[in-house]
Amino acid sequence: MKVLVADLFSQAALEEMSNSGIQVIYNHALNGDSLKAVLQSEAPEVLVVRSTKVTGDMIASSPSLEFIIRAGAGVDNIDCVAASKNSIYVANCPGKNSVAVAELVMGHILSVDRRLPENYSLLKQGKWNKGAFSECTGIKGRKLGIIGLGAIGKEVSIRAKSFGLEVCGTDPFVSSSQAHALGIEYFNTAEEVARVSDIITFHVPSTPQTKGMINSSFLALCKENVVIINTSRGDLANETELLRELEAKPGFWYACDVYLGEPAAKECDFVHALAQHPKVYGSHHIGASTKQAETAIGLEALRMILQYSKTRKVDAGNLVNMQTTTKANVSVNVRHHGQALAGLLTSLVDCGCKVQEIENKPFRDGAAYTATVYLDCKNLECLQGIVAELNGKEGVIHANLVHLG
Repeated sequence: MKVLVADLFSQAALEEMSNSGIQVIYNHALNGDSLKAVLQSEAPEVLVVRSTKVTGDMIASSPSLEFIIRAGAGVDNIDCVAASKNSIYVANCPGKNSVAVAELVMGHILSVDRRLPENYSLLKQGKWNKGAFSECTGIKGRKLGIIGLGAIGKEVSIRAKSFGLEVCGTDPFVSSSQAHALGIEYFNTAEEVARVSDIITFHVPSTPQTKGMINSSFLALCKENVVIINTSRGDLANETELLRELEAKPGFWYACDVYLGEPAAKECDFVHALAQHPKVYGSHHIGASTKQAETAIGLEALRMILQYSKTRKVDAGNLVNMQTTTKANVSVNVRHHGQALAGLLTSLVDCGCKVQEIENKPFRDGAAYTATVYLDCKNLECLQGIVAELNGKEGVIHANLVHLG
């Protein structure tokens, strides 16, 4: 099997792949046309990326590609729709960078409160101005609101509480009892969190519902001196409205690690109204960029690659583009001796049935098999005829049609 790694990646994981007989192509400078060209020339089965964009055009140009791994959380840099249309697995490494991002969030909280960048800058200029930085509030006893209580949000809450912050939050996939068990005051909506929090940090994926959620309407609910932190996705912010609010509210500060239109290149010039604003503390999309996170993510990606090379299977906990609810309304169940399924799929297609899933499991020592074909089929009369015909075939123990609820 051939694996193309097109982003920075754990050297130990690369060596382990090679030692396992996998052909590895490693070039972390690839992106855009250069990545497309290597996908075409090398024809890998597996592609591993971190922040590099994988477009539908790249996917369509690489028919050998079977599996795309995002070495991190989220997959918004991968065209998952195109991958699904080309029958390509897309997976990520959830939770492996949670501690790294949570540490960065705490760094931003302290940086805003103590104005650490300005402290550093004046000292480098040979200037001393203790009085300018003696009015900091301190963070003990202040309320931190966490929008998104997944793996990263939970790690943020642990660290925040150790600093004496009171923690509240919201997440549609976390119950109030689960939040309370973590020592987090639970609210049903982000708007409720906005009204009571001194600091708000966002840890949600990029979806149609979350895009632009940091906007004038949200900020109108917040305290005048609120601190907003975004280490999730650049498109969570309506940057035009955000810039306007930064000018209108003297006590409002914003800290972020992500920007709309941020460069794909690892190093280049970057002129951006939000990044250069004096009341914005920004980092260079480095949330997951620690050696510890790199190792953890590398090991998880390595585990998936080794498993896939041996079994062509991917764990459900990593997959992001597989259908989770079936469209099947019936199934054909066949107990047989191993040769009974020939021609069945053709007959089903001729009957107007759409195959959703197929299972064929052997009994011990291959004594017999049990197969289940899940179908979306409206022509039940035709399907009943196929099942009746199966029951007359040599090697079929029994076949039956099951109507699914």
